[in-house]
Amino acid sequence: MCFFAVGYVLARRKLLPGDAPRALSRLLTLLFCPALTLGSMAENLDRAGIRENAGLLLTSAVVMLVSIFAVRPLSRALARGDDDLRRILDYNLLYGNFGYIGYPMIQGVFGDAALSRFLLFATPLSVVCYTYGRMVLEGRKRVSLGFLLTPLSLSLFAGLLLGALEIPLPAVATGFLDAAGDCMGPVAMLVTGMTLSRMDVLGCLREEKGYLFVALRLVLLPLAALAVMYPLGVRGEALFFTGCFMCFPFGANPVVFREAMGLDVHKALGMTLLSYIFSLVTVPIMFTVFRNLAGLP
Repeated sequence: MCFFAVGYVLARRKLLPGDAPRALSRLLTLLFCPALTLGSMAENLDRAGIRENAGLLLTSAVVMLVSIFAVRPLSRALARGDDDLRRILDYNLLYGNFGYIGYPMIQGVFGDAALSRFLLFATPLSVVCYTYGRMVLEGRKRVSLGFLLTPLSLSLFAGLLLGALEIPLPAVATGFLDAAGDCMGPVAMLVTGMTLSRMDVLGCLREEKGYLFVALRLVLLPLAALAVMYPLGVRGEALFFTGCFMCFPFGANPVVFREAMGLDVHKALGMTLLSYIFSLVTVPIMFTVFRNLAGLP
């Protein structure tokens, strides 16, 4: 989180060009995140690994399907007729920042092998996030196939293909992907800090409803998933990765997608800022709870 603080301070004091967050965001989406995804999956997955972890794909798909049907009536009740807020909640309560924050965090704490399995788990989530999720945020009535033709989506599919076919990458490609992937975590946190520097922190802290939204995302929904999955006997990485996915703070997509469409981003930015503040405490706690109950070392 040090890079988050550095990005916030630099942008707040106007020590960076005004378009710095936008330029770095494009590097994240076009290079760093796809490189981390492709490199990790290509280097750590093979046919045997994909077969052994097929249950993670099934768990992810079921979690996503159940979550959509559970969150939609909840967001409608919380929005109380505010369609714009409902769309933001539909997305934010479904998807935490499992890309820009989740991937580097899993890699840093548990290593590349665990990251490759989490990427496998996240594949159905990513597909739905960049199709249904984007449709919800932008107020569209149908999904565009073009949503899938992004560097991140293509890197997921390419990584799965290389792993399934066990095609080795040349050393120069591996070195490039590793170097670019290492930039993912620091740059993502810098961009997040820069983006949130636009917000009135004290104003966000006075938004009472924001605390409820953040509590749902960071604590209540992860515990609800635990209450359903644990009695059913779900253990191991299927339970742990579900907990990770559910407990991450709000992501940047509600801001990025809506800003690109010329829509208001104030509500999304306020929620994101609050969630990042409280996630400094809640994410380590949730990680510990799910890790212990999942029976992982």
